[in-house]
Amino acid sequence: TDNSYLNHSVNPNVTILDDHLATSSVTLNGHPYQNGTQISEEGGYSLQGYGVDLAGNETTEQVWFFLDMTPPVITVSGVEDGVTYNTPVQAAIEVIEDNVGEISITLNETPYESGTIISVDDDYELVVNVTDRAGNEAQVTTTFTVDTTAPDIPVIVEPQDGAVIDGQETLVTGSTESNALVRIVVGDYQNTTVATAEGLFSFANVP
Repeated sequence: TDNSYLNHSVNPNVTILDDHLATSSVTLNGHPYQNGTQISEEGGYSLQGYGVDLAGNETTEQVWFFLDMTPPVITVSGVEDGVTYNTPVQAAIEVIEDNVGEISITLNETPYESGTIISVDDDYELVVNVTDRAGNEAQVTTTFTVDTTAPDIPVIVEPQDGAVIDGQETLVTGSTESNALVRIVVGDYQNTTVATAEGLFSFANVP
């Protein structure tokens, strides 16, 4: 088919019919072409058939096509998969493809324009889909979190305020924001832990 983009090799055949055909030729990009020869190198091609009959009547038919077997390349910068950011971010999307067909960029299933500032605290999924004119596809998915709000002050559950501790060491438990980094300081003693998804934390053997 004329003006087509293909993502596979082809073996064209050109047929020239005339009861009184005198001479004919088939060329590919201006060079003689043998019918059925495989064409597999990427690039643009012009296939032309020419015929002339004994009465001198001439006809020429030309078909242009492009072979592209390489998927598009998608690059996302400004955000990385699995990372949590404590400041607003901007996701920049770059597509490397000479024959772009369709591009879809969504953020949490909503259309997103490359470079737009993302400032609302939330979990995000950025999905980029690209299809070139030959039908080659590429997809990149990046998940990240924006959390610009400081966690609430941790609540100590155990020991209770004013409790008298018998012994040299004790267990300290409490609650705070989910997955928050918690630091405890008692005199010269310091330690850190990460709260659970439910926001619970504990420190054993606190002097």
